Amino acid sequence: MQVTKQETYTKLAGLDLFYDVVKKFHIAGGHPAGEITQALSGDEKARRIAWMQEELNEFANSKCLVDQCDAMGDLLWFVVGTMVCMGVEPSDILGPITTANMSKIGEDGKVKYRASDGKIQKPDGWVPPEEEIAANLRKRYRVDDPYQMVLDL
Repeated sequence: MQVTKQETYTKLAGLDLFYDVVKKFHIAGGHPAGEITQALSGDEKARRIAWMQEELNEFANSKCLVDQCDAMGDLLWFVVGTMVCMGVEPSDILGPITTANMSKIGEDGKVKYRASDGKIQKPDGWVPPEEEIAANLRKRYRVDDPYQMVLDL
């Protein structure tokens, strides 16, 4: 099942609408709202990681479907909120990642699994998404060097 890049980006545009909602929430709460596009570091990065880990822990300790859904919904808010802090809309990241992941489906409509844990494997010739993500960051957000290292002090 091949999905075109245009189909992927069109379908992911709904996440960009969610991004706008989360951005309004950030502005109302005095959180960073992505005025500039940048990698996170230091205290802001550490806070975001701690909040997302808290939701993963809630998921790990959940006892029912409602608890799992609540934890994953909250995690999604924190993930998109982190993208807001970075100033990058989800479709610019998830478009290339979705295209890369969908290309793991073979001509026979199946994927290959790693025997140890069932993780879907990359086929020969698989193209990773990083270069397309970097191109999106350069083009849409005018980021000169998307690979620039950040120091966590």
